[in-house]
Amino acid sequence: LFFRFGDSLVPFCGTCNSFIIGGGKSEGGKRYCNDQCLEYGRTLNYVGDIPDEIVAQRAWQMRDAGCPRCGGPGPLDFAGSRQVISVIILTRTSDTTVFSCKKCGNRKTIQSTAISMLTGWWGFPWGLIMTPIVVVSNFVSLLQPSPPGPSARLLEAAKLDMAAQLRQRVE
Repeated sequence: LFFRFGDSLVPFCGTCNSFIIGGGKSEGGKRYCNDQCLEYGRTLNYVGDIPDEIVAQRAWQMRDAGCPRCGGPGPLDFAGSRQVISVIILTRTSDTTVFSCKKCGNRKTIQSTAISMLTGWWGFPWGLIMTPIVVVSNFVSLLQPSPPGPSARLLEAAKLDMAAQLRQRVE
């Protein structure tokens, strides 16, 4: 992928879409920013070879396994939370995703919300703007029920897991 900037083409990573400023890796007509993205790109080449029914079976297996964080029963899924930390004129937001049971996912979201409520306000102007947005967003995610089956994110993870296994067998 390339972006035209003036008369030159600035490459984007084929995996994470980051600007590639000097260096990078090339393979199969795509550019990658580092070895990790190159390996991920190689795995993505196998995704289309896996039937959707098999991916769904794998997603159900992953969903019904024990929680990797607490060892408790499923269902498991991905839970995301946001966090804001501010100091005077600097404000940093971050996203965290955990694969866990609902209880562990909620615990992580509450932790991120508490950190945001304590440290997010101290930056001007972005801390004052971003903190309420992040806190409300986290509270909304806490109220979301678990999906009745594998989420789209879990199906994607199952597909990538199977593609990585297929790649290991072939290579």
